[in-house]
Amino acid sequence: MTATTPAGPGGPPPALSLVTPELLAAFRVGEVSGRYTFLVTREHIKRFAGVLAHRNQEEQVVFDGDPGDGPPLLAPTVFFAALDPLELRIMSHDHGLDLIPFRKTGGGNAFNAIEYARPLLSGDIVTVAVTYTDIYERDGRSGKLLFRVRENTLTDRHGERIGLARSGHAYAFEVPGYQPPARAGRAGAPEPTGPEGGEELPPLVRTPTIETLVRYAAAADDFAPLHFDHNYALSRGYDGVIVHGFLKAGYMASMVEAWAGPGAFVKRFRAEYRGADYPGRPITCRGRVTRRHEEDGRPAADVDLRTERADGSVSTHGSATVLFPG
Repeated sequence: MTATTPAGPGGPPPALSLVTPELLAAFRVGEVSGRYTFLVTREHIKRFAGVLAHRNQEEQVVFDGDPGDGPPLLAPTVFFAALDPLELRIMSHDHGLDLIPFRKTGGGNAFNAIEYARPLLSGDIVTVAVTYTDIYERDGRSGKLLFRVRENTLTDRHGERIGLARSGHAYAFEVPGYQPPARAGRAGAPEPTGPEGGEELPPLVRTPTIETLVRYAAAADDFAPLHFDHNYALSRGYDGVIVHGFLKAGYMASMVEAWAGPGAFVKRFRAEYRGADYPGRPITCRGRVTRRHEEDGRPAADVDLRTERADGSVSTHGSATVLFPG
């Protein structure tokens, strides 16, 4: 069932709403939907980091001895993607959507964000508690959009918080009579990127290939068909398979980590996906420092981030807060 807004005599037809009490009840908004526990291994971190660094199969070292040997390995900033029950398909992406009596025409990640209390390390036993926190709708060019927002709380074996990840997922539906809003301009056009004069980070350029997507899917256990099935991607309106949003986020985070140097800690990170990128085409990551301050007794910096296509259009926006050695 869908909710409608009554119209006055002679007024426009009632507006259809995708968000109903039944849908909210199905997602148990505000309640923990599930808890899942993962062991973070050195091998898993090395595989994940190797894909972000564009090491080829021969160069990548995936295991270097007993997991207890030597100091723990620091996981990349976006490694929380490899511990996400929805990305791993442990939890269903489509749960509850059968309550919407319209044809689903698309969907994908809208944003991912993380705030760490401490870095993720090899040897961590991480419990992820998933809670849907909001469901809302918006008008989109491809149809009526339903947004789901969830929080993943990551805790260690002692119950201490490691981090809080927030993710948004958007679905488009074909609603009879729906008229998309007029386009104000070309999607993905260059946009202002912060105050003039801020320190620019050394840019990072990556050109992911089909092999890169396959290796990322294996490293993150993320096998969404949009990233490997050409015909499926065409049916969704794309020109072919597209680059994982989390992979682009990983490239941006890698640029920040390289700039910040040893001993630095990316405490907060966010990526918002504004358009698709395709394998075989260069992706340039850029960043600019917007503020210097102190946090947790350490020097810190806020950074605006983005990925650009070859034509200069922006496909991903992001931000990060970095803590430096004090």
